[in-house]
Amino acid sequence: MGGSNAYLTKINVSGSALVYSTFLGGSQFDDASGVAVDAIGNAYIAGSTDSTNFPAVGALQSTFGGARDGFVAEINASGSSLVYSTYLGGSAFDFGAGIALDLLRKCQRYRYD
Repeated sequence: MGGSNAYLTKINVSGSALVYSTFLGGSQFDDASGVAVDAIGNAYIAGSTDSTNFPAVGALQSTFGGARDGFVAEINASGSSLVYSTYLGGSAFDFGAGIALDLLRKCQRYRYD
């Protein structure tokens, strides 16, 4: 991990115990600026990265576009797996500032898969 990294921490509902905590990033500067959680507990993170080696898993855009890219990632409910992660950016400065979910569609997708 590099100069700074995004991180995600999940605490139990009573606030008395850590469920998981993990870093997300590459060799440069990575920061998260938005998180959303679906009905089954998967976390979706939006942010920005300068890293050419940011972990791209099942990516829509698997390579760094240039300067600074936005990113979106999904981490499973237990925090044990990066479901997908993708760059989102072109050759200039791009930022991921937030994220929102269509919870009904997300629940239906998991219900019928």
